[in-house]
Amino acid sequence: IVSIPFSSAQSPDVLSTERLNTVVRELRSEVESLRGLRFKSPITSRVATDEVIRNYLKEELDEEPVLKKEKEFNLVLQLFGYIHKELDLRSTYSQLLEEEVGGFYDEKKHCLFLAENFSVDDQVARTILVHEMCHALQDQYFNLNQLLEARKNNDDKLLALMAVIEGDATIVMNDYMQRTFSLKTISSWLKTFSYNHRAFLSTPYFIQQSLVFPYVQGLIFVNQAILCG
Repeated sequence: IVSIPFSSAQSPDVLSTERLNTVVRELRSEVESLRGLRFKSPITSRVATDEVIRNYLKEELDEEPVLKKEKEFNLVLQLFGYIHKELDLRSTYSQLLEEEVGGFYDEKKHCLFLAENFSVDDQVARTILVHEMCHALQDQYFNLNQLLEARKNNDDKLLALMAVIEGDATIVMNDYMQRTFSLKTISSWLKTFSYNHRAFLSTPYFIQQSLVFPYVQGLIFVNQAILCG
């Protein structure tokens, strides 16, 4: 999953699968160059309706370590003062993700999805695609579902793996932005990002960190691994 300010790339027109596939093909060589790997086969990509996104997020939340032991985590987080007792963890996670998710890669279906009201002519949407296409590339070489399934009973190992997966894709996404975005575009996007993430910033710090950890700390870890050779 990648979380992006949704309205910054919204379009009044519904995205067609044909148009999405065309843009994915256009970006293919760019992703290969940035990641240093070639795709073994074409990428399967589909347009995601709101219902498809909700169903996917429900499945993902069912596997979220915090929510698999929701009652126990709720109690511990309340005792440490990280959340107030009226907070519904599942509802909070679900609401935040539904508002922010613009695209995702489903490793079980080996398919990339982009929200139907995104404009693929917008650089923000293309940035999402680059991130998710990197996941498709990872999947073709390393079988993401097999890796994740092997660690699903160990929360620490699973979180560490997610950090590597998302950190890798985030580095590729950042490199793409540096290649293609002007300073004006980046400035405008950051302003939109700040505005649209008010709901996120109003949630307890623990929830914020649990959502961004794989991306931020994963990026730092993978970048350090690259520097160390």
